[in-house]
Amino acid sequence: MAKKKPNIVIEDIFKEKDRELTDELFDITTSKGLVNIPIDKVFANPNQPRKTFHNDTISELAESIKEHGVLSPIIVRPLKGKYEIIAGERRYRAAIQNELKEIPAIIKKVSDDDAKIISLIENIQREDLNDIDRAAALKELKVNLGSPWEEIARRLGLTKRRVLDLVGLLSLPEEIQDDIRQKKLTERHGRALRQLVDQDEKLIQTTVFVKDKNLTGEQTQELVQKIKSEPRFTIEEAYNTIKVVPPKLTPVKKEPIEIVISEAEQLIKTLEEIKPATLNKESKKNLHIKLLEVQNKIKSIIKSIVTVG
Repeated sequence: MAKKKPNIVIEDIFKEKDRELTDELFDITTSKGLVNIPIDKVFANPNQPRKTFHNDTISELAESIKEHGVLSPIIVRPLKGKYEIIAGERRYRAAIQNELKEIPAIIKKVSDDDAKIISLIENIQREDLNDIDRAAALKELKVNLGSPWEEIARRLGLTKRRVLDLVGLLSLPEEIQDDIRQKKLTERHGRALRQLVDQDEKLIQTTVFVKDKNLTGEQTQELVQKIKSEPRFTIEEAYNTIKVVPPKLTPVKKEPIEIVISEAEQLIKTLEEIKPATLNKESKKNLHIKLLEVQNKIKSIIKSIVTVG
């Protein structure tokens, strides 16, 4: 008979006197049970670290759930007769959009502090979290754990430099942080602008200039370095001294119907140029076969269009 695995009690992992980042915190598959929970028994954590939710990405996730279901369970803890979300609020919101009655969940019995830590770690590691919320989560994680940045970085698979770069964004004025949250500026823009935090007026003016000129993060770094090295320059003068590369234009992706219409017009023009009398026997045969294939495909599409109409 196989040995029964011992139950892992998360409360035992955390010690009030000397808390450490243990493997248990990073293994969300260690669970008290995977079940389907009535969605009206689930509620969001009001103190969850993710502060920014974009309706368009929630809708995209809702479409995916509609097609494939909830592939990854949310993590909850029992609280006051219901279940509070520790991790997975986006999936929960998307499930509500789909009017699901139940949602798969892993239940963990953890304290308030431990729920916060698990939620922080889960959110920090998500790719879609904006850099300001990630920075805030990192800072809060350090406060809760009391571990040095080196240890937190190591357990998250990041370098200490990367962690400090992110946390440093929190020194920026709130309006610039909000630009980063809304993807109007990137983290690299923020790191460059941080060098002007001791010059409030110039920082705001430079930020406005960067957005107006649609500068890249690299160009912003060059601009800031020039502003700091040549304080007598105006922002415009500093800008005129750096090498500015026009931003690459993103090609507009055509819809399949647009491509078909364009290609069909080109095909008609090409066919008009063909003179059957000048073709040899083999060329006529190959052209005949290919045109029949095109004809059959066109007939099939026309039939489906008429049927749907």
